[in-house]
Amino acid sequence: MIVHHKSVMLNSDVKKRLLVGSTIQL
Repeated sequence: MIVHHKSVMLNSDVKKRLLVGSTIQL
């Protein structure tokens, strides 16, 4: 359960980084 929660948190963090990265590129 804890590992799954960490995985979800990490996944959302990666999505945020990708979103910020694409915004900077644009």
